[in-house]
Amino acid sequence: MKKRICKMITAIMVAVSLCSITVCAKGNPEADILNAATITPTDTPTESQPLNDVINYLLSQITTPEMSTYDKAKACYDWLIAYMQYGMPDYDMVDTDSLYFANFYDCIEYVALMSATGVCDDYSFIYSKMLNAIGLDSYLISGLTHKAGGGYTGHTWVVANINGVEYVFDPQVEDNIAKGGTVYYYRFCKTYAQVPDKYIPYGTQDFDDLWAYYVEGTTTPVQ
Repeated sequence: MKKRICKMITAIMVAVSLCSITVCAKGNPEADILNAATITPTDTPTESQPLNDVINYLLSQITTPEMSTYDKAKACYDWLIAYMQYGMPDYDMVDTDSLYFANFYDCIEYVALMSATGVCDDYSFIYSKMLNAIGLDSYLISGLTHKAGGGYTGHTWVVANINGVEYVFDPQVEDNIAKGGTVYYYRFCKTYAQVPDKYIPYGTQDFDDLWAYYVEGTTTPVQ
């Protein structure tokens, strides 16, 4: 537990440091978009109090009321990338027996946060709830994402609806691109048009065709 708390604090310090370097730089389109968003903050981003307590605590450490919406969203993004590692949440590291969760998914995300380990669903769920707590209208989207080596694989990412436009946020893929190094924000506040062919939401014809080809291997590739 002590090691996990130290890692959480270190990640908070990294996020604050990164944010202080890039506070609302001029000519930053993502800052313009986020700072123009209608904000409705909530102190209870999930149905489960233990998870809410952790998310609200993290926001109190990572952000300040004086920060812009852009700076808050970026600070949370930086923190999540610095703190989390890819893998299955480790239930052996976290005692949840005495805690109440409204649903099993909230329990999973609590374990992911406390064990600092998760897959795309976990990164996305946690970041979406952070954005909701900040006041942005964000939610999860599942489908396919383009792999670096070609083809597609199943994935979950975050979308924030800002003034009627959907913007993609994908801290897990961003973390994978950075590989412990520089974060380039390739998947931070981007429209689907800005990341063409990178995301195919579930329920579209393209999804059905690509899933059949790349995952099931049953059809010819989409041209």
